[in-house]
Amino acid sequence: MRTNDSLALRYNPDPVVTGLVDMHVHVDHSNVPMVFPAYGVTTVLNMRGDMSHLELRDGIATDARWRSSFYTAADYMEGWLQDFSFTVEFDSVDDLSAAVKRRKSDGYDFLKIYK
Repeated sequence: MRTNDSLALRYNPDPVVTGLVDMHVHVDHSNVPMVFPAYGVTTVLNMRGDMSHLELRDGIATDARWRSSFYTAADYMEGWLQDFSFTVEFDSVDDLSAAVKRRKSDGYDFLKIYK
């Protein structure tokens, strides 16, 4: 059915969803992203990554079976008063700048910085 200059598709009785986005996941196994498309999730944002997540992201991008977009943060970063033992600590602006450049060079999609 055409209304004005737009096209409206009618699929009765089932609703049509173009794709859901999960903006906060922690992927701890390479098979986890396979679950998302089954529930209509087409974009996933992994909040704590390492090099294995970069490999996973690249594999998802080239394998049509996944049917999802996968983005990943680098490891957690925070200032000199750490709240978590697994974060990367930096003591100066120069240390922070070098850490950010290194993660960009590694190919991470974004950073998760505390404090």
